[in-house]
Amino acid sequence: MGRFFAIAAALLLVAGLVSAEVRRLEVVGAVPADADRPTDEPLRRAALEAALDEAVSRVARGLLAGPEGEAPDVDLDEILGEPTNYALRYRVLEERGERRALLVDDPDVAMEFVVLVEVHVDVDRVAARLEAAGLAATLGTGHSFELELLEVPSERAFAAVRRALVEQAGAESAVPVELETGRAVLRVEAAQGSKAAVSRLLAADLGPGISLQSLGSAGGTVRMRLFELPPETPPSDPAPAVRPVP
Repeated sequence: MGRFFAIAAALLLVAGLVSAEVRRLEVVGAVPADADRPTDEPLRRAALEAALDEAVSRVARGLLAGPEGEAPDVDLDEILGEPTNYALRYRVLEERGERRALLVDDPDVAMEFVVLVEVHVDVDRVAARLEAAGLAATLGTGHSFELELLEVPSERAFAAVRRALVEQAGAESAVPVELETGRAVLRVEAAQGSKAAVSRLLAADLGPGISLQSLGSAGGTVRMRLFELPPETPPSDPAPAVRPVP
């Protein structure tokens, strides 16, 4: 009889895991790697923790996103607590190591340490914590969304989009959360919502030869393709005629 109850309990546990919604994400974790950084925590562990935090926060923002992809302006770190409470499993896919700072949002940081992590997040557990914090009634009242840029041709073109979001599209901030060859994801804070910000961005002057193509949106993420034409080469002066020596 004891064996029967043990098997039944195991089956119930498996059934609970199967019924739970789990979302798989690939996220980048980046932390300052300057020699004068304020902590002695190993860089790899700190970057891994940053990736877990980003994965869980991204799921939470998706749950809170309204029809235009915006989410309430709340402190998710304080509400959710430790990301390991929601990450069922994770593994480092790629250790990119130290490089010039591109993802760390601090102009005083010169170097960063980066890892790419696969994270499986328990969506139901995140949703339950948000509801317990009273956020269910505020669904869709915020102003945060993610912008995914595809086929990013250069750092110059990427920087032009970030600058245009703040200077021309009305965004309060545009923080990179993922950055890899040919692709980037920005978390954009825009008081007017994603629809207005995206419209202004598509009409913005990004600089000579740089343009954007809208690819629509899905799951709270706006997608665009980024183009950059090669600079025009000025015509060269014709070579002076050489007169034969008499």
